[in-house]
Amino acid sequence: MSYYSTGTVTVTAGSAAFVGAGTAWAVALVAGGTLCIEAAGNPMPIASITDDTHGTASVKWTGASGTYSYSIALENANAAAMVNVNTTLSRVLVSLSLAGIHPDSSGTLTQRNALTLNNTNDGYLFLRAEIGVEFAFYRWNGNTLAWEGPYIWTGLAGSASVVGTSTTSLAIATGAKTFTVVESARGWGAGARLRASSNANAANFMEGTVTSYSANTLVMNIDLIGGSGTKTDWTINLVGQPGAVTSVNGATGAVFIEAVTHAATSKATPVDADELPLVDSAASNILKKLTWANLKATLLAAATFTTSLTGPLLVGGTGTGSSLTLQSTSGVGATDFIRFMVGNNGATEAARFDTSGHFVLGSTTSQATIAGGQPPFQVHSLGPFTSTFYTWANAPAGPIFTYAKSRGATVGAHTIVQSGDTLGIMIGAGSDGTQFISAGEIRFLSDGTPGTNDMPGRIAFSVTPDGTAAVVEALRISNNGALAHRNNAQTIFDQNSHLGLRQYAAGSLPAQSAGFFIQSSDVLGGELASDGVQWISPGMLVKNAVTANTTISVPAGWYIADIVFANTTANAVTGGVKIGTTSGATDVVAAQAIAGSAIGKVPDASILKTLFSRTAAQTLFIQTVTSWNGASVELSFKLRKAF
Repeated sequence: MSYYSTGTVTVTAGSAAFVGAGTAWAVALVAGGTLCIEAAGNPMPIASITDDTHGTASVKWTGASGTYSYSIALENANAAAMVNVNTTLSRVLVSLSLAGIHPDSSGTLTQRNALTLNNTNDGYLFLRAEIGVEFAFYRWNGNTLAWEGPYIWTGLAGSASVVGTSTTSLAIATGAKTFTVVESARGWGAGARLRASSNANAANFMEGTVTSYSANTLVMNIDLIGGSGTKTDWTINLVGQPGAVTSVNGATGAVFIEAVTHAATSKATPVDADELPLVDSAASNILKKLTWANLKATLLAAATFTTSLTGPLLVGGTGTGSSLTLQSTSGVGATDFIRFMVGNNGATEAARFDTSGHFVLGSTTSQATIAGGQPPFQVHSLGPFTSTFYTWANAPAGPIFTYAKSRGATVGAHTIVQSGDTLGIMIGAGSDGTQFISAGEIRFLSDGTPGTNDMPGRIAFSVTPDGTAAVVEALRISNNGALAHRNNAQTIFDQNSHLGLRQYAAGSLPAQSAGFFIQSSDVLGGELASDGVQWISPGMLVKNAVTANTTISVPAGWYIADIVFANTTANAVTGGVKIGTTSGATDVVAAQAIAGSAIGKVPDASILKTLFSRTAAQTLFIQTVTSWNGASVELSFKLRKAF
């Protein structure tokens, strides 16, 4: 009968599960048998083997929980020879693993020859393991495409096991450490390199060389550690010597990154090609490198500031000369930008500086305005409110919005402006479906030769006429306060607040527009007002082409100053014209004779009543004494406001 007893086994009272340390049950083809433990308890028939270190018995362990030496009786006599081979093979593989050697596969030469390898498999290791043949290695040469070997495995020297366990309570630290080993006669000689690892977490370990080993007492000089704390669940294995390094900052032999890094010369300004060591947790904690450029990019992508700060957030220095630089790219960017995010985890962009240095609020792109220009400061909104300026002060002054211009070619350079220079423009523009077109503007200009503490100015108001795309000046205020119309063609008010009206000759009067005033150039001070039909002197109430009885209304508080008439026909009005406050009455004008083609003025003495009411309008009835006789008369009443 064959037995398997490599390593130790851990069992728990009342549980059928058992766990091995330093075991290779699956490799040794342990599929059944009886687990016998060197402790008070019951034999445990094996129900199943999960892998090299885990199995389940068909009965529960009745003894005390702990880690013990053991033996498994392999009861399949027909497979004894194969079991022996695989048992030995498992010990070989464990020993090779501890020495850092890992065959890629094992088996018979027939199985080796069935492998399909090429030049990319250079260095492939095959361990020959079959009944009646010594263990031997073969190595695949990717250049010659042939196997090299055999390289004979000389066997396991010393103890039948190189794995031990200890429950000695020790703190993880460098220096001399003494373990009381549960097992005896381990294959450890003075100078051998061992690693004591915590069963609970193999990342907690101590590693060093054997100072002395006798019976169950092991003394080690620890020079490499991992993790921290005080542990009592040690598994002790052979390990390889750390590889020799020709030189790292002058240190040779076994070099430890921690010590070398601590002793290294500082570098104040790293460059992108500089490298840092990195333990890759996603790749079995192997050592990799990280460049300074990688580190910067990673930190930039992952940088976040929380809202749970208990003190002020300081970005930059605290000195009087400290400054803050926000840089979107270390190279020449064509689409780079700096943006400001708000909302849930920064889900919404509030503003950005684009690659041209434009500050854009409310949009992700800079937009063109009139003539294709892109202002460096833009506010975009889907509503009517885009900006408001507030002043909160117990003082008369309010918010100030300033336009300022210098002819200096660099920022901060003062060079005097010239007469006619535009100092600032406010533009109102609308989209024509393709682009923005100016509809009007307010322009501030230098209006005269400037000097020290002397800046004559004017304001021009311009609009875009219908059917065009360019603004035309409609109104201006000059530096003397004068208000002019139509690109300074007509002064409305001069600097002395005198009103100016456009003058027309009698033969070139413009079309009538009710309510407007002009001035006749034929008569000094000849103001004319339009009633929508004709230009007449202000205060005139006109009745044109009277051919039948009619009425007029004198507004409340107005009185009649004059009445003039003109007969545009050759027919005289029979009996003359009478005017009264009621139909047929003659209390205003009794009878004014109007001959054919006559023009004249009703004498003052013939106007019997001129003022009627200060609170109500008065209707006057214009009638003939006898008949109109085909005449067509124009009557003009000159009125004056009395009340």
